[in-house]
Amino acid sequence: MKKTKGIIWGLVIIALGVFWGLREANLIDFSIFFDGWWTLFIIVPCFIGLFNSENKALSATGLIVGVLLLVNCYYDIWQYKAYIFPALVVIVGVAIVINNLVPKN
Repeated sequence: MKKTKGIIWGLVIIALGVFWGLREANLIDFSIFFDGWWTLFIIVPCFIGLFNSENKALSATGLIVGVLLLVNCYYDIWQYKAYIFPALVVIVGVAIVINNLVPKN
């Protein structure tokens, strides 16, 4: 498993380098950056944490916050801020209840 993971990461880095080089040579118009790309540093670890960690409520909360920040880069969702934070509280509560109902092995 560890060897496979290393191979996958190596291939991803090679692909990024190839695309970067082709873009610098003006052969393709490609960019890995988009509005809100930085939110992936919140979204991806929290998504992985939903499957790997014990504290799924924290991962779910981080995932929701990351997605909200990403969506906010494209749409003005803060006009609904009166509804967002109560919804987050409800979601955290539901996550805590589900976390306590699911048997831990």
